[in-house]
Amino acid sequence: LNKKFDAADFAIPLYGPRGAGGALPAGLDECNGHVGDGSAGEPAFYHYHTTSTAPYTVACLKGCVSASDWSNVGSASCTKASQQYDYSSLAAVQAA
Repeated sequence: LNKKFDAADFAIPLYGPRGAGGALPAGLDECNGHVGDGSAGEPAFYHYHTTSTAPYTVACLKGCVSASDWSNVGSASCTKASQQYDYSSLAAVQAA
């Protein structure tokens, strides 16, 4: 899996264009994100991948974040999806 960008900057993790084992990830949605299966280092939660071609970033953003995560950003309405993911395991990565 390509190096992860700082999750604190994006709330939902953003990885480089390659998935586990150096392969291009399959099953990406319209925002260039997906839920990994948890094997071979692929995170078992929703995350984004950058693209290998211009503009090299995600097409859109998904996910609701708490106001405390984005205190410097104005409020926006957000409807939570039925499937929720726990990103607390990334706290140790961010602190390192």
